[in-house]
Amino acid sequence: MVAAGTHTPHDRARAISVWAAALATGSFVSPVLGGFLARYPFAGTDTAGWRWGFLAVALLAVPCLIVTLTMATTSSAPTGRSLDWPGQITVAISLFALLYAVIQGSTTGYGGPDIIGAFVVAALAAVAFIIVERRAQSPLLRLDLFGNRAFGVAAIATVLGSFALLGTAYITSIRLAAIQGFSPLMTSIAFVILNGMTLLTAPLVARLLVRHNARWLMAGGFGLIAIGDLWAASIPAATMSLGLILPPIAVVGLGFALACRRSPPWPSTPCPRTWPGWPAAPRVCCATSASLSGRR
Repeated sequence: MVAAGTHTPHDRARAISVWAAALATGSFVSPVLGGFLARYPFAGTDTAGWRWGFLAVALLAVPCLIVTLTMATTSSAPTGRSLDWPGQITVAISLFALLYAVIQGSTTGYGGPDIIGAFVVAALAAVAFIIVERRAQSPLLRLDLFGNRAFGVAAIATVLGSFALLGTAYITSIRLAAIQGFSPLMTSIAFVILNGMTLLTAPLVARLLVRHNARWLMAGGFGLIAIGDLWAASIPAATMSLGLILPPIAVVGLGFALACRRSPPWPSTPCPRTWPGWPAAPRVCCATSASLSGRR
């Protein structure tokens, strides 16, 4: 949608910044909302519990449904597409088996036959996915794009950036809530800082994307993520001060805002515009690859 609705690097940079800021807003509003809900009793318990979070999602889904039914128009690829059932089934089996092995292995041990078997199934299903994708007429993932160096670097950078942010968020929640005993509402402050940096820096990042090469912004962003995480790791968990952990969290948030926000100059990417409906993640990589190669 960003590619179809914008036609200049400036407009695309602004649109992608607004889009990313909207995603970041949801990422820090939801923990705050959950913190408030956890303060109230429900069904005979002291706190409302995590189930109340789905109520907020349901309330937001209703107006979204109305807007979609009344304003959205149907779109389709000019050449037509079909569901890649073999690809979806094999990748689902691979990811499910991998998640089971990683999560269950941390509890029962990674040497158990079920865990080893799950890892084997994940590997075999991944190989099967690659085979079927090479032969599919409408592949779920176009593997030929990874032959493009810029695209491959963009894919790795996008995955690493997402892992860094999610890993920081997970570790921070464990540290503040499970170890230090802060309330859910107090813990949510860290998420406001972590994700709020993307919202606060949206105008600045939009201008930087137009004026400077994206590869330097991405490198600088990853550097800030590393500095922030190392800074946070140096603070002992026994230190019961929320104020000490917030500055490194802010540095990580700023780094993510720089590393994972790109201006997608579509005409220069390896992804042609004739691929509407293609999965979003590879399309983002297409945009990033053009930015990394310095093309506008």
